[in-house]
Formats: sequence, structure tokens, C-alpha cells
Amino acid sequence: MQDMFFFVWCENHNMIKPILKKHHLGHAHHRLLKFIKHHPDLTVGELRNLLGITKQSLARVMKDVIRYRYVQYKQSKTDRRKRELCLTAEGERLEDELFQLQRKQFVRAFRETGDQQSVEGFQRVLHAMLSQEAKYLLENRSSSKPNKG
Repeated sequence: MQDMFFFVWCENHNMIKPILKKHHLGHAHHRLLKFIKHHPDLTVGELRNLLGITKQSLARVMKDVIRYRYVQYKQSKTDRRKRELCLTAEGERLEDELFQLQRKQFVRAFRETGDQQSVEGFQRVLHAMLSQEAKYLLENRSSSKPNKG
């Protein structure tokens, strides 16, 4: 099973590499775009906690996505002192293009299994593999703000 997981992980990353390369981005940028899209109105601090990276690492990646106009800051509706992150129209388009490639892989696999129980079982296994911290961050984030994806 470990070998299968490794190959799926590699295939999942390799299928999006050409698109990322075309846009001068890497997998860190992809993770950032994904979290900003699926967890709307994140602050930089919340994003850093979700990704589990240092301020310095996040700053490097943020600089790129802002420069390429994939991400922008907006003022929080609830606290004027906070700046929240959101994808620009171009960022939405790019994240969707990347997601659609990966989605095809999941759809194909779920169709091959042929039943909803397999899909639900897979989701339970993935959830069980998460660290307690990741579960807390995802569940806390999901319950406090609507998930748009």
C-alpha cells in the first residue's frame, strides 16, 4: 500500500508540473492557491498555520503570487485592521485548471470502484491519516467560515 500511495502522490504532482512551470510556479504556490480558494477570507497568519510553514517561506511564495496577480489582499469585513487573502480572476482560473486535472484522476478512480461505500471509506482513511493538528485546523476553519469548494 505504501508503494501505491507513493505512486499516486507522484502522479498527482507530476500531472500539474507543466502548468505550474508555464506560470513560473512550484508546488508551494499550488498549495497556497488551493487553500486560499477553498478557505475564503484567510489571513496570512491563518494560511501560515494551515500550511505549517515559516513566515519567511510564506513570504517568498506570497511575493510571487501577488506579483503575478493570482492573489490579492482585501480588507476584512469584520475587522478593518485585518487583511484577508483572495484569488484574483486569473488566480481562480489557474487554480481551477490545476484542480480539474487532479479531479479527473479522482473521478476515474471512484468510477472504477463502482460504489459510494468505497468513496466514503477512502475519505475516512484520509481523515484518519491526518495529524490531530491538521484535523483541528481544517475542522475549525470549516466550521467558522463557509467552504466554497
